[in-house]
Amino acid sequence: MGRIVLLKGQSQYDVLRIFIDQLGAAFSQQLGKEVYIVDLLSPNMNDELNKAFSQPCEFAVAFNAMGGAINLDNQNMYDVLDIPFVAVLVDHPLYHEERLGLVKNMIVTCVDRDHVNYLKQVKHQATKAFLPHGGSKWIGDNDSDESNRKINVLFGGSYLNSNHAYEPIKDLPNYIKRILDEVIEATLWQNGISMEDSLNKLIENRDIYVDDELSYKLNLLLRPVDQFIRARRREKVIEVLAKSGIEVDIYGNGWEDIYRASSLRIHQPVDFLSMLKLMNKSKIVLNIGPNFANGSHERVFSAMLNGAMAVADNNQYFASAFESEEEILLFDWRDLDILPDKIADYLSKPDQISAIANKGRKKAETKHTWRNRAEKIIEIVEVYTMKKKISMS
Repeated sequence: MGRIVLLKGQSQYDVLRIFIDQLGAAFSQQLGKEVYIVDLLSPNMNDELNKAFSQPCEFAVAFNAMGGAINLDNQNMYDVLDIPFVAVLVDHPLYHEERLGLVKNMIVTCVDRDHVNYLKQVKHQATKAFLPHGGSKWIGDNDSDESNRKINVLFGGSYLNSNHAYEPIKDLPNYIKRILDEVIEATLWQNGISMEDSLNKLIENRDIYVDDELSYKLNLLLRPVDQFIRARRREKVIEVLAKSGIEVDIYGNGWEDIYRASSLRIHQPVDFLSMLKLMNKSKIVLNIGPNFANGSHERVFSAMLNGAMAVADNNQYFASAFESEEEILLFDWRDLDILPDKIADYLSKPDQISAIANKGRKKAETKHTWRNRAEKIIEIVEVYTMKKKISMS
């Protein structure tokens, strides 16, 4: 068996770079694997690549397929060296179509089961698997004393303007625009329904014949739909909380020009490690998910690992992974107006917040750490390698 090479690329707020560090630590310190991390932003990247692959390599891992374009003698390096390249997507595959076509010897993991189904629908050739995010824990001073948690409700995320997000849809031909508008209407305020499901049902109900090429093109048009839904949901949750008067500390750009409620404390965005520290000082951490109908988000697991009560939008994955109001508080898009009362009620009962936070933490420590994900990646690669050997025999 060889080493595991991890590729560290560009990432907003250093999120994915820290994921690589923590995944690497899980492989090496907890699972006893030899790990080599290549920094794709380093001026010495080529030297690092040479050192990394100078020894036998079991597989390579990169978030969002960064580093997949590296060539050797004008051919893809992973194909030439016969090293499985594990592309761990944390976004919808729609945003990484080009990268996903660069390597033949590729395994693609998705944080949403519907994303796996999407890749099957568009007939992507790579081996596909479901792999949720891993949670991250602040490793500095720990506020285990609940009285030190001075932040009532914490939200990390910048303002997204839904009107701007909708602009690309307005410019499309009318019949395409009508289809996408119906997809938005069917998805926006529903729990656990993906854009792809809404589109497929619409096509089926109208008896529209769609060949593989047209299906692929229609799915690509879902990018602005995804951006709009994500933006509108984020706007709506913050708007509802602002009207309620609940104190929310928001770390992100753009909010100060939109909402001026005295209960909203707007801060500049911070890097990922600083956000973990803030979670460690918070009673409740709010997650407004990125339109994942059947998938995870690291903010939920990280909130739990840092001792806060996680509040998240309900979807198929979270509903199956956690018990609402026991380990987490899941809110319903169809009944969003009751969320402020729910949060206010919990803030008036700190013992209940602590109880839910503790149960959530125990579940996350058992099932949602980077060690859990490292073990799953090894399992996925082992199955992939076995199938490959069988197909070649």
